[in-house]
Amino acid sequence: VQTVSNNRELNLLFAGDIMAHTEITERNYDSVLSDIEPIIKKADFAFANFESPVNDDLPQSSYPVFNCHSDYAEKIISSGFNVFSLANNHTNDLHLKGIKSTKKYFDSKKAEGIFSAGLKDSENCPVKFIVIEKNGIKILFAAVTEVHNFSTEFQWFDYIKPDESSRKNFLEQIKYEKANSGCDVLILSLHTSEPEYELSIADKSKNFSYSLTNSGADMLWANHPHVVRKWELVNVKKDKRMPADEENLKCQKLIFYSMGNTISGQRTK
Repeated sequence: VQTVSNNRELNLLFAGDIMAHTEITERNYDSVLSDIEPIIKKADFAFANFESPVNDDLPQSSYPVFNCHSDYAEKIISSGFNVFSLANNHTNDLHLKGIKSTKKYFDSKKAEGIFSAGLKDSENCPVKFIVIEKNGIKILFAAVTEVHNFSTEFQWFDYIKPDESSRKNFLEQIKYEKANSGCDVLILSLHTSEPEYELSIADKSKNFSYSLTNSGADMLWANHPHVVRKWELVNVKKDKRMPADEENLKCQKLIFYSMGNTISGQRTK
């Protein structure tokens, strides 16, 4: 993806889920990303959904309760990924201990130019939008999930309940952030409440995606189904007060409905 603002350019790469099955983490994974590493490193910002807690004090574990050690995360970062979504259905696999250790690890990488979103600074605080900036282009980024595997400590990560009221409130927050942040591009990571392994996209999912772009998200990057789905460019009026003529429809929004897996040990029929 290339984003251009006032003749300034950024190259962005969006990947899928980085899983931590022990079939990977307990083997030599030095070359796990070698085939695509040159592509990753060409991007100014390379986005990935990191779908495991990071805790060095506990054994590594696989599905259904994940844990990986920091050296695995280090490998992902050294391969070129530098923006991470940490909000997904496995965020609270290790409950509060895992959430805090994961946040501590990724926070420690900020000085190295590694960005992450989805874990809260304090319990029940609003969804946090972080600022990522380069080449004079300001990106606003947030990562939210509509699903969690355990009904514990979800107050510590950016969870949006997939009901009408919660979604409406979140759409209002996006409108506010887009209007008041001064950002050039607003990017949203959404871990959807849709079924896994489904290639089709339900109309209600499309409609909610359009609501997110209409509210201010310029790029919607969805994950969770573990399969690659079609993506879509949608035209949105630059100024909602003006007629929908050709000139006023030149603002295009990008929707990735699912990026599938980038690293996993999953196998399915």
